[in-house]
Amino acid sequence: MLLLLLLSIPLKWESSSKDGSFISILGTIRPQNAHQNIVLKIPLNINTLNFEDLLAIPGMTKKMAVLVYDYRQNKGVIKDLVTLYTVLGSGSDRIRQILPYITLGANPCSSWE
Repeated sequence: MLLLLLLSIPLKWESSSKDGSFISILGTIRPQNAHQNIVLKIPLNINTLNFEDLLAIPGMTKKMAVLVYDYRQNKGVIKDLVTLYTVLGSGSDRIRQILPYITLGANPCSSWE
């Protein structure tokens, strides 16, 4: 019984949000921004990030962020790596730099190489 109670006690995570973020003993993490995700090594879904959060991705240049953001505004979500390479330029070495930090949905892009 005591063990069950301990597993449900949230620990405070430092955050500037009103309600704060919490990490439970079970390891459930609810980061509040892109920077926290990157520190915690949680890939970011580039289809849901705002422009500033796109720039937080290591290796993401301002030009790349503009291309991703504009594509999403005009054509919708980026569904696969072929589309991502088309949007950012198929010869871009920078794409390989950002892959470990992003997802296009449920699966991390680094697992698609």
